[in-house]
Amino acid sequence: MFNFKQTPGVTKITFNGSEILRFTQEHLCFRGFRIENVRLKPNGPVEFINLHTSCFYNSANYLRAKIDCDLKSEHEIEIAISPLKVDNALDKKIHETRIINIKIDTKTQRFIYTIKVYLEFKKDIYSGEPGFYFDPMPQWEDDDYAIVEIEDTLLSGGKGPQVPMTQDWTGIQEPWFHEQCFTEKWEKRYSSVTINTEVCGIRKIKFNRSVNSVQQFYNRHVLKALPRTPFIYEKTDGKFVEFMPDFDAPIGHHICEWGYDMHMYALLPKADKDKELYFQKGSTLDFSYQLQERDRNEISDNYLSAEIAGMEPEERLLADMAIYEEPVCLFLKSGIESPDASRWTPGNEQCVWNRTGWKDGDAGALEINNGDKSQESKWIYNCLGPSPGCNPIPPKSKFKISAWIKADELELVKLIHTLNSYYGPGMYAIGRKQTVSLGTSEDIKSKDGDFHFIEFISEESGPYCLDGSFEFEYSGKGSACMSLLAIERM
Repeated sequence: MFNFKQTPGVTKITFNGSEILRFTQEHLCFRGFRIENVRLKPNGPVEFINLHTSCFYNSANYLRAKIDCDLKSEHEIEIAISPLKVDNALDKKIHETRIINIKIDTKTQRFIYTIKVYLEFKKDIYSGEPGFYFDPMPQWEDDDYAIVEIEDTLLSGGKGPQVPMTQDWTGIQEPWFHEQCFTEKWEKRYSSVTINTEVCGIRKIKFNRSVNSVQQFYNRHVLKALPRTPFIYEKTDGKFVEFMPDFDAPIGHHICEWGYDMHMYALLPKADKDKELYFQKGSTLDFSYQLQERDRNEISDNYLSAEIAGMEPEERLLADMAIYEEPVCLFLKSGIESPDASRWTPGNEQCVWNRTGWKDGDAGALEINNGDKSQESKWIYNCLGPSPGCNPIPPKSKFKISAWIKADELELVKLIHTLNSYYGPGMYAIGRKQTVSLGTSEDIKSKDGDFHFIEFISEESGPYCLDGSFEFEYSGKGSACMSLLAIERM
């Protein structure tokens, strides 16, 4: 049967004594209110690391909530969430109540979550209203909606390390992430989402960091789905999770490829298009949707056989770039074929990926071809560290960085290793310090034909180092290339 336990800062919802949902009021690190650790069946795994807390209050502005729990029966519980403390009195402009109803289907032994959102506008709300979070994604030119983000589910196991983990991420102060996300035993649990799009019909969008980051129609602009049609998330264990909206507005969707959280939008008419008045004082909105696990035999055939959402030719060129690897970047694998990896980014058109650029042809290389003009060109990798999904960076870490370099003007090559240390736990802590380490021709240790081996030791990282970057830069004439890059924590 359902039950609940409330202690200062934490409310836990349980079923037969096991936790299935938690509400946390966090003021130390993120100063926010969270709905987290959602399970969809008794004693099952966490399916969502967190659910959305508010359609309008940015999470950093939502400081404290009133949480009322009502045991309807041994098979049903209902939780009412309303703001107690919101920055800048935003709740005096929009009052929001969120109801989470959970029932147990005794036949299938699965929970059915029905989430209802009620919004009451206390004043006129215009575009760019300070303190609120809405209209977060670009619309197509012929669209003109007031977009309300009704949900932002963060999938458990939907994200994780881009490279095999060498150690568990424990003791590193980043409390937002669930413990399953960055461990040596991490495994991917979600592979795709299938949506009934308004323009292209039913399409399956595979989770791929490189592909999702360049897909304009299917991801980088608001993708419009038909009202009251399901979003079907496929899991690697053969099960599915169904998100079913229960309102008449079109549904927007965006995959945040950084963390595989699913931004769900209601696309609404504006109160006054000419004045950019989105919502009028005295008006109300009412949204409802359900979340539950499904078996394969419960999914319709047209969803199971849906065509894969593709890329435009120019999108394919952007996605088809070399990925970062550990312990050595061989520059052989493409982002298109590597769902969880992040790719290197060319800084300009002088940057070319050569899949056979290493001297023996058994590895690739990142090349820069400046021709007869001296100019600064660079390859960039922005995802070092556990926050975007590589290996952890414990406090006071040093790295041994090495690569084989060939260049017409070797003295104009730079290898730039940057670590970002924050002034406190949590990557959103205010203020950060950059630690930059530089490798040049002065760090050459050996030579093999036209290639030179550069190796150097980085500066020490700070106490709260959560991300970083690496750049291969060439500012000379002619060409330069880098192969067999290794960034190893000492």
